[in-house]
This record gives sequence, structure tokens and C-alpha cells, in this order.
Amino acid sequence: MASLGEKTAAAQQFRTLMQHTSGTGRSDVPHPHRQFMLDLQAWITSLQQSGTYIIILMDNNEDIVQHQGSCIPLEYIQNTILRAPNHNAALATQLQSCNLVDSLAVQHPPPFPPTYIRGKKRLDYILISAELSETIQHSGILPFHSLCLGDHRACYIDLDAPMLFGSSTSAIILPSKPLLTAEDP
Repeated sequence: MASLGEKTAAAQQFRTLMQHTSGTGRSDVPHPHRQFMLDLQAWITSLQQSGTYIIILMDNNEDIVQHQGSCIPLEYIQNTILRAPNHNAALATQLQSCNLVDSLAVQHPPPFPPTYIRGKKRLDYILISAELSETIQHSGILPFHSLCLGDHRACYIDLDAPMLFGSSTSAIILPSKPLLTAEDP
């Protein structure tokens, strides 16, 4: 990790991982991105086991269309740094292992436009539990700077609320006009 700047988030995460693994007899050097992917997968799995559906938005810098994933289950143990030498820490493996769906690909087949302004591929994802894929009404990737100035495109999904929650949802009420205005003497 010598190539990292001393104050970057990755360097800070690396130092924290090294502190937690020192004295444990581990011979491998933890990698922050790999550890994040392992921890995220194990945590998602634990949430799913308790009946939770997952919707996760991610800037992952990985093209899942080009990678093959495999199902590698991981167990979530709080305050433990996971070791999974057979896990490739790829997003495609996480999708397979957690039964997640690339929600943008449900309605739009590849190729996808690049989602990073200086890139050539899609890096941003909205991943959902497979059980939720039938509730997707609309989805898309907007042009750069269509909502705000930034270096990524906005991605969105529109879910069928009654189908998702099992009943109709409350109407959104617009705020009323304030009684006091600055122009009123």
C-alpha cells in the first residue's frame, strides 16, 4: 500500500485493518477494497436471513457485465475481520452470493453508457434483492449534469409502492405557503 497517499481514505482504512489484524497470527496483508466487499456481502447475507430486502446504490469502479461471479457464502460475525481466500471480492460474486439483481439491467440491456465523466464504462449500480425486481416500473441513467454538477450520471429506479409494501401508500402533501413573508411590511 506504499503507493497510497498517507492521508487518503484507503491508507487510513489500511492502517485500521493492520491494527486490528496485528497479533492475530494472520500472515496476509488486508486490502481495504477487498475487505469492504467481503464485509458488505456477509452483512447483506445476515440482513437477508432476518427477512430484509436489499436496495444498495454503489459506485464500485467495476464492470459486472465483464466478470463472471460464483456463489461463495460468507458468515457475518460482528467485530471480526473476515478471511475468505477463495473469494475474489468481485461485485459479480457478491450478486451471485446474495441473490441480488442489477436493477438497471432489468429493463435496459447492455451496453450501458459510461457513468463516470472521465471513464468509458458503467461504474454505478442500483442492486436489489431478486424478489424486488418485479416491482420495478421505470429505471434509467440520466445525462451528465442533468440533476446536479458532478462527475457521475444520476441513476434511478421507480418501484411500484403498493406491490412493494402490500398496500397503498399515503399521498405526498405539498407544503403550505408560509404565513410570514419577507416582502410583507
